[in-house]
Amino acid sequence: MSLRTDLHQLVQRALLLEIILFLLLALACVPLALAQTGSLGGTKYNDLNANGQRDPGDPSLAGWQIELYQASNLIATATTDANGDYSFNGIAANVNYSIVEVFQSGWLQTAPASVRYLFDLANGEQVTDLDFGNVEEPCDEPASTNSLSAGRDDMFDTSDGAEPTMPGPDLLALLNSINKPLVLAFDQALTNALWGHTFVFDLPCLIIGARLTFRIRATGGFSNTDIISLREGADQAWGRH
Repeated sequence: MSLRTDLHQLVQRALLLEIILFLLLALACVPLALAQTGSLGGTKYNDLNANGQRDPGDPSLAGWQIELYQASNLIATATTDANGDYSFNGIAANVNYSIVEVFQSGWLQTAPASVRYLFDLANGEQVTDLDFGNVEEPCDEPASTNSLSAGRDDMFDTSDGAEPTMPGPDLLALLNSINKPLVLAFDQALTNALWGHTFVFDLPCLIIGARLTFRIRATGGFSNTDIISLREGADQAWGRH
């Protein structure tokens, strides 16, 4: 009986030891099972009208390098595919990341406005809208002129410059809404009148930072209620009293 009892106890202890080892191994794997990860990604596109957002017809840009930073440390790079897509998968969650594009010569970045994305990635989060927009740099344009230089009582003589033309429909509607006489020829002598000219340029490439110079002189000089303004569509881009 004593031998059987001893064997039985040994078997029980062996089983208990096996169970303990199994539990220890299982506990060792828990941190791996609970590892917190997520993904960040987006699309690279050609922002044809440089408005900072992707419009229908804006094509994808392949072959662009996107970089992922944690603090100031570069931890991963990705290259946009044929659809302009990129992604960083299986990266640690609960971390603040910075995502930037690598600039290429001949292009200007239009999106995001902040140049880079700063993102706190949550566990399991899959972000796919961190998009980058670029437009090709504008080509060199010769100086364009659209001038009106007449202004004397010359009986509509155009040898000293063009006479004013009817403003475009948007500007004309605005001027008519003010309910004051409209100057349609420089030789008109009107008081408290309005004058407007619409500039239209059909340029083969995008112009950024264009300069407009104009000089206006009214008979009798200006008063503090005179207004000169420059508008683009319905929006006033510049104005002075």
